[in-house]
Amino acid sequence: DLDTLLTLDAGRRIQLVKMDVEGFEYKVLQGMQGWLERVDNVICEVQLQFLERCGASAQGLFELMHGHGFTAWCAEPESDGRWVRGDHRFRPAKTYTSGMIGFDALFCRKLTPPLHALVSGVDTPPAL
Repeated sequence: DLDTLLTLDAGRRIQLVKMDVEGFEYKVLQGMQGWLERVDNVICEVQLQFLERCGASAQGLFELMHGHGFTAWCAEPESDGRWVRGDHRFRPAKTYTSGMIGFDALFCRKLTPPLHALVSGVDTPPAL
């Protein structure tokens, strides 16, 4: 797992992890659980068929991230629209151009002002 392959300086934070691992998101995140407490944001595609082929599920992925203190935001695939608060039950109105069923997910620890500008349904921006 990633925890044994790489070391991270004490106290150092990871601002963003972006994954594109074709269904292995759950397994990658499991393999870096030792680091997850130091990660602020994770962004990935949630393609339901790929997750199932890799022995995982969207529900398991969201539960893992929630268990590590992340809040989930979802967006339509390949969109430039705003993110909405969501979970494994999020169902996009469209599919990827490939025809796969899925959506984009952002897992974050706190909604910083730059992230606040990207999401819907949040009334008050957080204080700096």
